[in-house]
Amino acid sequence: MSKEIKYTPMIEQYLKIKEDYADALVFFRLGDFYELFFDDAIIASKVLEIVLTKRSGGEDIPMCGVPHHAVMPYIQKLINKGFKVAIAEQVTPPGSGLVEREVVKVISPGQVIDDGILNEKKNNYFGAIALGEAGYYLAYIDISTGESYITKGLTKQEMQDLILSLEIKEVLLNHEYDNQLIKFLNDNQVIINYYQNQQIV
Repeated sequence: MSKEIKYTPMIEQYLKIKEDYADALVFFRLGDFYELFFDDAIIASKVLEIVLTKRSGGEDIPMCGVPHHAVMPYIQKLINKGFKVAIAEQVTPPGSGLVEREVVKVISPGQVIDDGILNEKKNNYFGAIALGEAGYYLAYIDISTGESYITKGLTKQEMQDLILSLEIKEVLLNHEYDNQLIKFLNDNQVIINYYQNQQIV
């Protein structure tokens, strides 16, 4: 019988935040650093080429960190590799108890508006895909500039070619699409955000 692991209150706090942002790498503010734990730390240490260490918190927990004042280049590198980042800040001053933390910003490849992360020489499009009687519809917007477009009556191949040529990094899609389209998006490191039809008003 395996024994249940008892984590420290801070790690429990991290795990609760991570549960709410499971599809993102959570940058968890600890004093002057942002720390990443568990699988997030393993991924980030490889992509960012930073040292992976361990922290005791009920068991040895993989961790890595970056200074808070120099975080943007690290986030930019992760965004450019197709990752989504959630930034959890300390929202109460340090005291005798556990400092409260909450996610104050989520940065994803298709929704970047931060000057320190954007490539000023090209558009950064977020797309939405729909299938109608006339074929595929692809709407796309550069959130940083407000430029937006919609195409309609595309074949699947035309839509996929357009996604590649525009270098769309993130799309909104409902759950009804076939596995071939999902595979195409995953193979090309396009982040997928799902919606249900009744969520569209």
